[in-house]
This record gives sequence, structure tokens and C-alpha cells, in this order.
Amino acid sequence: LNLAVWTALYLGVVTWRARREGTPPSREGVTLLALAALFGVTFTLWDPTPDLGFLNALTLTLCLGLGSAALRFPGLARVIVVSGLLQGSHAVFYTFSAIHWQAAGISPFLVGLLWATAVGSEVCLFLFGRRLVERMGPRRLALAAAVLAAIRWGIFAETVWPPALFLANALHAASFGMMHLAAMRLVFALAPPGQASTAQTLHMALGPGLFIGVVTFASGPLYAAFGGGAWWFAAGLCVLAIPVAAGLARR
Repeated sequence: LNLAVWTALYLGVVTWRARREGTPPSREGVTLLALAALFGVTFTLWDPTPDLGFLNALTLTLCLGLGSAALRFPGLARVIVVSGLLQGSHAVFYTFSAIHWQAAGISPFLVGLLWATAVGSEVCLFLFGRRLVERMGPRRLALAAAVLAAIRWGIFAETVWPPALFLANALHAASFGMMHLAAMRLVFALAPPGQASTAQTLHMALGPGLFIGVVTFASGPLYAAFGGGAWWFAAGLCVLAIPVAAGLARR
């Protein structure tokens, strides 16, 4: 109870200070800070062994510090939320794809090729996709990534037919690569002079880092309950990202 009270007071003070300084936090920023606090509190209370007590307290402090720092960068919170939802949706894939496909009778060699297809498509985008990135801009890149990622996870949820899986894994260039490129461009555009590295740290910690961590914990119970249907949860995260991505800067 004391922990909850102190966390609520902390959130209130951070928000009040931001308003007093003339930079009211955005709705996305406050939501992000609340999620960081919830994540930190969860890990502080979850203490299966006494040895983890200090580590969990450090996690809470880090989450609250990063969450409050994100409020200092106008527009960054929206990028973090979109990036976090899309990259976090990959957690089910990272954790259970090989297990799921081998259980369906797909050989380890073919599973390796499926993963190689995903990585190869991402690398190809990074090597040869500059013109595409320049033409679409970060907002449309993020929107395309969200839509194509939802399609990708829907395919995984409904079939283990190898040709469909290869097609879906080729979409890794969109679900991961396009979102990453959009986020990098926006992070550096939104960061004040001399603070690009700080903005990048906040993005990686509170976006992909935080969301992948949370969804990874959730993916175990989801896969145990629904099997391949757990990818519909991942698709839902991508659908949630679409209206948030629509509000991103165009350039």
C-alpha cells in the first residue's frame, strides 16, 4: 500500500512540475509514465527470492526515472507507444514460433530457413530501402508497418502451411524494419540539439524494451491457453498502434 501511495504521489509531482514549467505533458506521455510505473511496481512486488529485492527496487526507480524523462521531449511519447506496440507484438514470435512450428511437424532445418527469411528481408530493407523511406516518410512507414504486422500475425495464427509462413516472415521487413526506420527518423527529428542520444535511450528502454518485456511475460499464458491463437493478441497490439501512428509527424 505504501508503495502504491508513493508511486501515485510521484506521478502527481512530475505532472504538476511539467505544467508549472509551461510544458504540459501529452496524454500519451502520461499514459507511458503510468505504464512504466505499473511495470516497475509489478517487478518490485514480484520477489520470489530475497536476492531479487534490490534488483526489483532498482527496476522501479529506473522505470519511473525513464518515464518522467520522456515527458521532457514533446512528441516522443507517441513514437515510443507506437514503436513499443509494434515491436512488443514480436514477443510471441520470438518466444514460441520455433516451438509451434516444430510441434506442427515442420523440420528444424525448415524452421531455420523461416527465421533466415525474416532476418534476410529486414537486412534487405536496411541495405536497399533508402528510397522507399525517403518517399513514404516516417508516418506512412509506421502505418504500413502496423497494418502489415497485423496481417503477418494473423497468418501465423491461422496456418502452419510453409509457403504462407515464408510469405509472412518476409513481412518482417515491414513489421520490424519499417517501424525501426520510422522511429529512428522521428526520434532524431524530435530530440532537442545535443540530446539525441538521450531520446534514443528513452525510446529503446520504454518502447521496444519495456513492451517486449511485458508481452514476453504474457505470451507464456497466452500460448498455453490458445496455442497459435496467441498471435491474434499480437495482431491486436498492431491494430491498437494504427490510430496512434496516424498522429505521428509526416517528416
